Amino acid sequence: MFTKESPMRRWRTTPHENDGMGCRRPRQRGQGGDRPVRHPMPTIFEGEKTMLRRFQQRGATLVEFALVLTLLLVLSLTMIQYGVIMNATVTLSHLSREGARYAAVHPATDSAILSYIQTATPGLVKFSDMTITITPTQGSATRVSGNPITVTITYNMQKKLFLPSTFFGIPIFSPTYTTKATMVIE
Repeated sequence: MFTKESPMRRWRTTPHENDGMGCRRPRQRGQGGDRPVRHPMPTIFEGEKTMLRRFQQRGATLVEFALVLTLLLVLSLTMIQYGVIMNATVTLSHLSREGARYAAVHPATDSAILSYIQTATPGLVKFSDMTITITPTQGSATRVSGNPITVTITYNMQKKLFLPSTFFGIPIFSPTYTTKATMVIE
């Protein structure tokens, strides 16, 4: 038996009827038809083909799931990171306003203003990571009723970041956050 390779299947022909193209020669009219007859030679059973297709589909599904899961995980972590940063910035803005309000009502000493800000600081933000500047300075001639007083808080955000702060050299998150509030001394 000779075999002729085809891109899709192998075909079986007998040597004396082979026309060189992998088909039997047409029979004479009246002897069973005018078209060539092909007989597929199965290389693997039909059940094995189905299993092979299923296995390949499972592999493709697994790859697609891995790609989608990676994307969803990155998006979820980025949203959580932004939530933590937004919480810290809102808290620090609130602290600077509270400090400026306390300084406008009780402008006598910086230590009293700092201790008030420390007691108002919630557990999420550490007081030790803050740098607080009060202007005008204590004992200044401009620290009198009717003049503005400013409380500036600079906070190190590095301890809040669990994702890299840059993406291919482009800064995403700032390593420090600065907020200030100004009020008029009463």
